[in-house]
Amino acid sequence: MNRILNVSPGPTSLPYNVFKNIQINMNSRFINGKSPLEMSHRSNEFLYLLKNIKYKLRNFMDIPSNYSILFTQGGASAQFSSIMYNLRNYNNALYITNGLWSQKAYNETHKFVINADKMNIFDYHYDKKNNKLKNYDYIYFCNNETVDGIELNKNTISYPVRTHDNCLIISDMCSSFGQRIINWKDFDIVFASTSKNMGIAGTNILIINNELLNKLPNNNNIPSILDWKLNYNTDSLYNTPCVFNFYVLNEMLEYYINQGTIYDFDKLTNEKGNIIYDVLDNHNILTPIVDNKKLRSNISIPFKFNNFFHFNYSVQNYKFLKYCEENDIIGLKTDIPFDNEVPPLRINLYNHLSLEDTKHIAQIIKNYK
Repeated sequence: MNRILNVSPGPTSLPYNVFKNIQINMNSRFINGKSPLEMSHRSNEFLYLLKNIKYKLRNFMDIPSNYSILFTQGGASAQFSSIMYNLRNYNNALYITNGLWSQKAYNETHKFVINADKMNIFDYHYDKKNNKLKNYDYIYFCNNETVDGIELNKNTISYPVRTHDNCLIISDMCSSFGQRIINWKDFDIVFASTSKNMGIAGTNILIINNELLNKLPNNNNIPSILDWKLNYNTDSLYNTPCVFNFYVLNEMLEYYINQGTIYDFDKLTNEKGNIIYDVLDNHNILTPIVDNKKLRSNISIPFKFNNFFHFNYSVQNYKFLKYCEENDIIGLKTDIPFDNEVPPLRINLYNHLSLEDTKHIAQIIKNYK
């Protein structure tokens, strides 16, 4: 296999056809004599592109008409603060922490006047099961943790539910957006950076229920760049956005629509994940980090060397990474420790990796002795 397979958590590879189209259009000046790098965000060409992106995104992700699509700056992490700025009247919150990114979002609450509780997924499951949850104004969670390899969806034990009719559900879906079916009625706010399945880093997609959006005050006395209502009123053009990111996002959506539906990608995600776990669960010296199969992510799969056989993780990781590179697989290395251990290895099965790519990766792992 000649093509390099990048399994990094992001930014990661673009689908080959998308990458080739970008290469061609960089030099062709295909938009009225301008390349995508030269387009003004106030031009008719860009306004048409923006409108087209929203149309494609709504159709591919099956977003209902009572939700608005916003594009924000600063990636997804900027939303950790934006949530509390925009929802200042929602003072009681629960953050379900199932990994690094949900913990980072919770840490941001300490900078604001807000009563925010934190629960791990098992405590949340216990309290939900026994009707011990308080009436929160909103519940926040990250549905797929790229570092920890835990995914919360309808089939997991800790899938968040409203504690009362007016309770908001907010989800960071950075690494699953474009890959997982979203039951929109279960959510009020969903956000995701474009650096995983939607193109390149630098832009964030925020989808918000219109009923909630309409309740937000104009002139909200918060930083303008973080103001969702201002963003909506200016069609996400309050300031100069990353124009090239929108061009790439449009190419990605065009590619996805030609490939199938979000339901097809969701099904494929499970197939790919099962292939990798089948190898890791039966490997002599490698093992998945997440033991609980009901919480395992089929998108982000961290794994490590079995403690019993290999004590020198750093040396073993180096040998394994070199072996993978020799077999055209890159991006497994992570510098983020897990439970104070040496950082695990990780495979992220985003949409750019096909079923055949995944089978190749699985075979290479299986052959490692």
